[in-house]
Amino acid sequence: MSNTWKTFTPEKYREETGRLVHFNAKTVNSNAALVGIRLEPEAALDLPYISLRTLLGGGFTFPLDYAEGGAAVAGIMKQINLILADAPEAAAAGPEEKAAVKEGIREARSSAYSTGTKRVDHRLRQVLIPKADAADGYVSMTPITSGSLCALFFAPETGLVTCHNAAAKADPEGPLRRLRQAQFGIGGANPQNVGCLVRSMQRPLMVGAPGFCGSVRAAFALYHKGVDLDVHTPGGFHQAVRDYAAFREQALLVPEGLGRITMETRQEEERLVARIARAVLDLAAEARETLITFAHLLPQEELIPQTDPEVYALVSPKVRPTVLRGLLDPNLRPLCAQWPRKMAELTVARMLAANARTGLSLLRLDGAARSGLEGIMEGVFR
Repeated sequence: MSNTWKTFTPEKYREETGRLVHFNAKTVNSNAALVGIRLEPEAALDLPYISLRTLLGGGFTFPLDYAEGGAAVAGIMKQINLILADAPEAAAAGPEEKAAVKEGIREARSSAYSTGTKRVDHRLRQVLIPKADAADGYVSMTPITSGSLCALFFAPETGLVTCHNAAAKADPEGPLRRLRQAQFGIGGANPQNVGCLVRSMQRPLMVGAPGFCGSVRAAFALYHKGVDLDVHTPGGFHQAVRDYAAFREQALLVPEGLGRITMETRQEEERLVARIARAVLDLAAEARETLITFAHLLPQEELIPQTDPEVYALVSPKVRPTVLRGLLDPNLRPLCAQWPRKMAELTVARMLAANARTGLSLLRLDGAARSGLEGIMEGVFR
């Protein structure tokens, strides 16, 4: 195209600016029937994600693109953009031309416009979205990327991502990290046939495919197996039992005749035993957070009775011993008779378990001592 300025009437400029759009279906498929859409400021949304509508609500203005006319209007559109940028190349434009362009763009940005929306071309995709008050419960939507929004981020010289990557390249040791971009052939060999913003759509951000979330795996393991109360696994439960074992060896198992158990000693024992029970509850609370976070992905095998709204158990009915289900899901505790006592008995039993590798236990208890510990823990578990 020649660089010589071509004069157009103010009416022609206003006609072209009145048909400019934010969305152009030909960027999806250049052979599709023409569809162009321009949003008005009232279409703005206040939502926590980036889109044309949310950024309109933030006071952003966007460049507009032509949809009708194809390459035939590329020349006048170039001059419109030069006038808007007050570029030196627009010096030849008369004052009436400049006024018509600026007024036309101002009117376009304040009004809605659409063309070709009466039917959906078979070359465009359609997505069914649930909608309660729609016929059959769904509406059909056709996704179209906004060239105007892409220009904000990916315009060849002024886009936010373009400028960011240029700064990152200029200072490789600096704090900025280069954002990876893909290369799409949108618009084909002659993008101007589709629109003037198509080149901004050819370099989208490229991110890696999401990997499997380890927390999801953990949630399913907790659901199907319950929490592992292994006293030999490093953690709060293990340390609390070790501290009680050390205390018991030093303060309680004194040689006969060389000392006696005082009230202060008994109070310290109660404190350490209660600490063991709280360590178990803390372990369960952390596991329960994982289960609650991914509850929407877990199987819904058991509906807990007398809950409003309906609540499903966070742990499988197959988990054994069943008292562990109440540990992870408090809603299940009323379904287990004498749950606090049974949980205390299980905890003491796990405290006495031998290490599978060495065959050694952290401590030993006789029947009376075991019953005393269970009584203290029962009070904590209530």
